[in-house]
Amino acid sequence: MPTCKLKQIDDLISPENKAFENGTTRFGELWSSQHHLNTDTTYNTKVPEGLHIGSGFANMQFQSLSLGQIQTCGASLQILQCPAGFDENVTTRIGKGRVFSGGLHFSDIATLQSEELQDILAKLATDAPLNISTNIPFDIAKRLCSSADQWFQGKALELYMEAKAYEYMAVATAVLTNNDFILAKNVTRYAKQARDIIEADLENVPTLAVMASIAATNVRSLTQAFRNSYGCTIQEYVTERRMEKAIMLLEQGHSVTETAYRIGYSLPYFSEKFNTHYGFNASTVIVI
Repeated sequence: MPTCKLKQIDDLISPENKAFENGTTRFGELWSSQHHLNTDTTYNTKVPEGLHIGSGFANMQFQSLSLGQIQTCGASLQILQCPAGFDENVTTRIGKGRVFSGGLHFSDIATLQSEELQDILAKLATDAPLNISTNIPFDIAKRLCSSADQWFQGKALELYMEAKAYEYMAVATAVLTNNDFILAKNVTRYAKQARDIIEADLENVPTLAVMASIAATNVRSLTQAFRNSYGCTIQEYVTERRMEKAIMLLEQGHSVTETAYRIGYSLPYFSEKFNTHYGFNASTVIVI
């Protein structure tokens, strides 16, 4: 990630009350940042392609359409493989208070082929493109986010930055090897599968047992993963999507009876659900 891009993203968090440093290693761009936020802060940005390993200490919520939603509180480590052409806005919400963060961004294809990264990339390829662990010790997270002491200069600073890059890779390898990302894996993989099943046939959504079987997990793990990812139950998500489709069909001129049928509800049940959801009757929707 170019230095200017790092600085732009960091400024989105807060342009004041902060310290920001960055440097280049043979692996990629290394950066660290410290903020003191007086209020909760939310910002949107596009994440550059490549491999991102980041660490931090904050109350943070991360959300994107394809990656889902994950919340952390305290020390955490984030690993994200962002494919070429990734063009989604990622929304990040950070709670007020002292915030430490830092990371290493690998953008060069040749660098991603280095031996040191193969275990990490293999895990991301088989499990999920985003992994977040809250099991990282606070001392390690704080050390990863710390800036270089001014005592290091010239070649000594280069060696320090190189060592920091290796430490990021070592911590990422350790937590992936120890399966400390189980929740994040489930959030990304199981929840996305369930959502894809729902969106494929909103009228005939299968039972939780069938969805769990397709996702190769159990109902409890599937429902927990879905709630952690999208902030609602599977049933709440289905209802919300059906109501969105219902209002669209009604505005297009479809009858209440036909609309109910096309979203998988009986007429009396649909009328009750619609009124509860929107606060007015389906028959009063004006055709656009």
